[in-house]
Amino acid sequence: MRSIAFHVPVILIIASNILSFMKFSGDLIYTLKFTFVTIHFLILLLYMIKQPVTITPVTKYLIAVFHCWTIVMCIGLTNSTTYTQTWDSLLSIGTYILLFFYSMILLPNYMRLHQIEYVSFVKVAYFTIVCCMALAIVLGLSDPKAFHLDPFSLRNRYLGFFRHPNFMGLYAFFGFAVSMLVYGMTKKKGYLLTVPLFAYLIYLSVSRTALLCVVLLLAVYLVRKYVFRLLHWAIRTSVISLCALLVIVICAVQFVDVESLIAAADKLLSNRLTIWSNFLAANDTINEYIFGQGMVKSTVSRDNYYLVVLLNTGILGLICFLIMAVSALYFLLKKYIRESSVSLEILLSIFIVLMFYSFTESILFTLGNAVSFFLWCSIGIHLNRSLTARRAKDPEVAQAVEPSTFQRVKLNRRPTFM
Repeated sequence: MRSIAFHVPVILIIASNILSFMKFSGDLIYTLKFTFVTIHFLILLLYMIKQPVTITPVTKYLIAVFHCWTIVMCIGLTNSTTYTQTWDSLLSIGTYILLFFYSMILLPNYMRLHQIEYVSFVKVAYFTIVCCMALAIVLGLSDPKAFHLDPFSLRNRYLGFFRHPNFMGLYAFFGFAVSMLVYGMTKKKGYLLTVPLFAYLIYLSVSRTALLCVVLLLAVYLVRKYVFRLLHWAIRTSVISLCALLVIVICAVQFVDVESLIAAADKLLSNRLTIWSNFLAANDTINEYIFGQGMVKSTVSRDNYYLVVLLNTGILGLICFLIMAVSALYFLLKKYIRESSVSLEILLSIFIVLMFYSFTESILFTLGNAVSFFLWCSIGIHLNRSLTARRAKDPEVAQAVEPSTFQRVKLNRRPTFM
């Protein structure tokens, strides 16, 4: 029964997220994808009230950074000019809080207490993605507009039953990555059958970002030991790394025609650079640059998560988010160096690639996207397990994990016969 209480809500959350990007009429599915997470959050919260909750030092650090980001987001509410903008901003902040505490605390602790393995979570996500993508293909067969002509490049792009070909490409990439992950963990070759299917859907969607990220994912995984150690060193020596990067950029500018390079990049990105620069020009005051606009004053798609954070929460908000994301990556890299595992290797590869993917899609940390939901739940499960799984064997690790209030009371009790 407890296993069903875990699997069914996860299926509903991921399925509703994917279906919300399809051509169904009405806002019911869009509302359900947030409702399912909220209901499961409250169920887990009520259950965990009487249970010992383990919060590792790593998670405490991320909580502190997230709190700083939340404070900046709340300050940015003062820049909203209408009641609607303020309300939308509050809802966005609420979804961020919901996603963070669900993925980093509640879900990992529930799985630990009931001894639910991470591979079970991955399998649920895998079969849900496969079923949803199959539904999109079947419904697309009866849709005369299943192929979409891109006006910018005159490419005939396949979108199935999704609202846009890029959505098809994104979730096909998601399915490709999860197929790799579940195969790496189970070593069952049957899971590899969906890899060429998802790759072919990416090819049909003509999503350049999805295609490049598939290639990047495979490349990162093939040379993972070198990439992970290089990133671990770069983050540890962040000041030196940033200075070296700055020197490289300055030297490159001296030998490259910057204007031609920007124009070529803008054309390659379907004029996204022009759109993004117009968004940045919309800031009216220094306060908006520092704390953000609360909500972006435009309905044009932004297609860049870092720009979304910069516009909504300002420079301070972007710094807080980058510290949180890079710190999570660093802690996973640190764990990989100490105790390597196939699931962690593939998860790190996916995390790194999604950080690049988010330059052209708004997906890295949002409750409204199944990719982000799966990523941060996976991060929370691994980081929560990074200390608790070894504390029985390692005395130093055992001391690093502070017992909860419930556990302290239990340890301080004396036997009644004494």
